[in-house]
Formats: sequence, C-alpha cells, structure tokens
Amino acid sequence: VVFVAGAWFRLRDETGGDQLRSQLTSGARPVAPALPATAISDDGAPGLEALVQGRPMIVNFWASWCAPCIEEAPVLRDVAADYRGRVDFVGVDAGNEDTLSDARAFVRTHDITFTIVRGDRADKRAWGVGGYPETFLVGADGKISWHTDGPIDAEQLHDVIDRELER
Repeated sequence: VVFVAGAWFRLRDETGGDQLRSQLTSGARPVAPALPATAISDDGAPGLEALVQGRPMIVNFWASWCAPCIEEAPVLRDVAADYRGRVDFVGVDAGNEDTLSDARAFVRTHDITFTIVRGDRADKRAWGVGGYPETFLVGADGKISWHTDGPIDAEQLHDVIDRELER
C-alpha cells in the first residue's frame, strides 16, 4: 500500500506541470503553483514577502549559464522598473542546475533588483518548465494568464502586461 501510494503521489507531482501546460494550451487560466521561498540574495534584495497580493506578477525561470537568459536579463530588469508598484517580478533560478555563487553573480552583473528565488526540480515540474528561460504572467487573481518558452523582448512583455492590467 505504501509503495502504491508513493508511486501515485510521485506520478501526480510529475504530471502536475503537464496538466498546467495542457490547461494553458486550451485557453484555461490555471491557478499558479506555489513559488519557492528561498531568496538567493545575500545583499538584502527583496524576498517573496515583498510581493503584493492582488497584483499581477511576472514569473521568469532562468539559469546563469543560459545564453538566452543572459540576453533577456536586461529586458526583464528594465520592464520591471517600468511597472514598479503595479506588477511584481520574480525570477526563479534553476537551483540544482545552477550554483548559488553563479546565480548571485548573474543577479549582480545584470543589476537585477526584483525578487529572485532559488527553485528546484519540484518547482520546475509544478510549473511545467521544460527549459530556460520560460516566463509566466500570473494575474491579480492568482491564475496564469500567459506563458512563453524562450527569451522575451520588451515590446512583447509590455503588451502582455498592459493587456493584463486592462483586465
């Protein structure tokens, strides 16, 4: 019984992200999974407690060694500044696929001032992340309203945020 229950829970956890992607593809707005709570910053940058409930949120999964993530970092930094006070931004580092020192260096190099947390395999599975970067827009209602694989440009990010704010 324990083995069967364990296998069921493991399968359920591993398919959670697949279900989320399927819902997004069908046009549904699934509830966003929980975010990891461990901030990677050692310099007082904001943690999850800085997020404002009831405000839209951009969630970006990234890794310090990811070339498209490197290109995308200044875009996210600048767009986050454009929407400061209206939209929260959270970067989820690849965690076990990245060293903590490299992640911290990435944040310093790109002057990222929004919340950065350290993810793990469970977070990646829960959100259905298949690679880096991936970006999600979570509405003020806590539901995912948009997702993209790969790097995003400022114009596209402004468009999806503006549409969400008009909602």
